[in-house]
Amino acid sequence: MPNRPVKARTGSINLDAISAELNQGRFKSVLKQVKPLLKDKAAPASVANLAAIALCGLERPRDALPMFKKALTQDPTFHDARKNLAQTLILMGQPDKALPQLDYVLAALPDHPEVLYLKAQALWSTGRLAEAETCLTSAIDLAPDQGRNYNLRALIRSAQGQEMEALTDFEAALQANPNDVEALVNISQPLARQTRHQDSQAVITQALALAPQHLGANLRQAALHIEQGDAEAARQRYRQILAHTPGQPEALEHLALLSKGEEAQALLAPLHSALKVFSRASEDRARLNFGLAHLARLRQDLQKFASHLSRANADMAGQFAYDSVADRHQTKAILQQFPLPSISSSSSSDTSQRAPTATSAHQLSNSERRAIFITGLPRSGTTLAEAVLGAHPHVAPLGERAAAGALLRPYLDAAHPFDGAAQQDFGEAYSLRLPDLPPEIQAYSDKMPENYRYIGYLIKAFPNCRILCMRRDARDIALSMWQAHFSGQALAYSYDLAAMAERFNLHAEMVAHWQRLFPEQILSVRYEDLTGDIEGESRRIAAFTGLNWYPEMMNPGAADQPILTLSATQVRQKVHQRSVGGWAKYAEMLRPFLEGLDPALWPEMRAS
Repeated sequence: MPNRPVKARTGSINLDAISAELNQGRFKSVLKQVKPLLKDKAAPASVANLAAIALCGLERPRDALPMFKKALTQDPTFHDARKNLAQTLILMGQPDKALPQLDYVLAALPDHPEVLYLKAQALWSTGRLAEAETCLTSAIDLAPDQGRNYNLRALIRSAQGQEMEALTDFEAALQANPNDVEALVNISQPLARQTRHQDSQAVITQALALAPQHLGANLRQAALHIEQGDAEAARQRYRQILAHTPGQPEALEHLALLSKGEEAQALLAPLHSALKVFSRASEDRARLNFGLAHLARLRQDLQKFASHLSRANADMAGQFAYDSVADRHQTKAILQQFPLPSISSSSSSDTSQRAPTATSAHQLSNSERRAIFITGLPRSGTTLAEAVLGAHPHVAPLGERAAAGALLRPYLDAAHPFDGAAQQDFGEAYSLRLPDLPPEIQAYSDKMPENYRYIGYLIKAFPNCRILCMRRDARDIALSMWQAHFSGQALAYSYDLAAMAERFNLHAEMVAHWQRLFPEQILSVRYEDLTGDIEGESRRIAAFTGLNWYPEMMNPGAADQPILTLSATQVRQKVHQRSVGGWAKYAEMLRPFLEGLDPALWPEMRAS
């Protein structure tokens, strides 16, 4: 944290010299020297500020807060101290308390890029992404050469589904500083989402060359190994991380998920030790409990399995609240824009229509290629379905793309009509966000599960598209989601079993509505059928999407494309039905979900 310049002497102590020591990281020495001055009423406010910064350097932020407040009591216009207080509050996970401090400084210094950056951090942490982006745009206008402003704006834009804009910002951050390790790490996943997999690996290789022990770079390298199907390399990387940073929650969680037998149970002690360190409710504590739950399941200890999952999801729910009222309102607003009587039979397309094919005289553009949207609830088989399609030589599997949701946001509440012009604008904007595809590609898939909410918009904008709606026993989905660590607000409902049932019911209502409106462009695919008869179902999918069937579609796990979702490890296995009906063993744990599920919407509930 920057210091207020001090040129005075207090007693025999030179505050300028102490500031120099602080910049050298000699925090204990600084604290020892300024402590005697804290009781001196004649000492300047900078003394308390120096003490607070030293305490932060010693990882004692809670002890630093009274010191910052003491400095501000002495001098309310000490803007550096107020800025330092705000930054400490942000680091302590209290961004809501930091915002008033930053607004106070900005009232006096409205064009201060560093304060704007901190305010953007605080706004981002409270979920106010649009405001955070505005702050960073102002900071960039004031200081266009500061890479961290581009880096943070890229993260915020990525969180809003603005993938191309985020990539542009990451590239600007690296142009400002090609050796910015944080930017190198952060750009890796967006590059992968654009199917630039070699570039995604290259930036992490560069980051590790610059900072071999950088935690984020090592965690991303481990994730890349998983995406590429190299579980052993991922395990080895996580072990290296833990050797350097014992108790690191993310490494422990993933190593537990990747391990079996004695190796897995050997992680019990480090996981429990880490829980003592991460004793407060947080996502890190949730990670540790997810890891312990997996080990308990391997031991067939159902009681501890349920207990650890309950704790993990409770911590996640505390971080990300689910607003069921807003969710139901949004669902209603969308469906009202597509009433059943207003859609004529002419709106449907002929399912026998073939996917377009490039010729020697004409290279297909992204807007001409067939879009295949694979929708459904998370863990319903969307990744497997895309792997089946991705095994086709003329299909590009593009994974979960956030573009549709981001671009459609202005239309979801009918504030802006989704008329012909809007449909064209959306279709063009979506197509522009697709990666460059090889000339032989006839179709591409987008397997963002959440796109089930937008099926009406997608069909209007892409009349030639095909929609796969994945169906799976809701109880098996619930079990899979309850034990999976989904990070972030988008799946906040998955952290509470009753909320999960409510969201599942909304999903079923919505999908039934779309299927009545667009029966010829939507194919319902049951996970149980796909895993039980991979040849028959893959042939059915190929015919529906206007593609020739290839035998490779029966063995989707053999494909070598990186897989960027939680299902990466499972999909690389031979297609199986081991998880079908697995919920029954955990019925008591799932009781709040089972009681909330509407049997009228879920036929499997009536059959059992």
